[in-house]
Amino acid sequence: VSPAYTVNITGFGNVCEGGTLTLHADVNGVIDGDALTYQWYKVMNGHATPIAGASTANYSTSDLLLGDSYEYFVMVNSIFSGCDIVSNTVPANVVAAPTVSISGANTVCEGGNLTLNAFVNGGVEGDDYTYTWTWTGAANGSATTNTPNFVPTINANDAAAPYYFTVTISRADETGCTATSEAHEVNVLAVPTVVVTADNAMVCENGQVTFTAHVSPVGSYNYVWIS
Repeated sequence: VSPAYTVNITGFGNVCEGGTLTLHADVNGVIDGDALTYQWYKVMNGHATPIAGASTANYSTSDLLLGDSYEYFVMVNSIFSGCDIVSNTVPANVVAAPTVSISGANTVCEGGNLTLNAFVNGGVEGDDYTYTWTWTGAANGSATTNTPNFVPTINANDAAAPYYFTVTISRADETGCTATSEAHEVNVLAVPTVVVTADNAMVCENGQVTFTAHVSPVGSYNYVWIS
């Protein structure tokens, strides 16, 4: 008499609408040489129905729809003993698709610090998102990060042609969770140059000199005078 086998299912969890899960039956205590057969079942409204063709240790679900309820279990048969081993029932929860937005400065000087941040709301939780950043306008480009932060290196642009950044999030799994943000506008200003002139090169003691700062490009600046 050998100890009874046990079977556990891995791979279940949350997906977005249209996503899929790949479930795996992990059988413990199998005797060497035993051959196992598998049959996966789907549970709907309390009734279990065998899934046609789902007869291996792995089962990939069909596309899952928001609002429906999905539960699965697997029955494993041992050729040696003829016994059936039934797993626990596991859920596949369908959650609303995520949304993503960008925060960060809208105006920086060329060479200044521009950090864009992607904020994900909803979808499948976790840090497994990939972020694809795309920009158009003054120049076109794209970059991919594994974190929600992005520091682009871009040149100064004409005021009439700003940069527009979007970010698309996706996952390497089959959960179907993806979203694209609205555009985030960025203007990169040329580093200003300043020339100071005086109305008098020489004055008598207690006289006055008026200094004028000539800044290019013209704009709204704060001035700190140091003597």
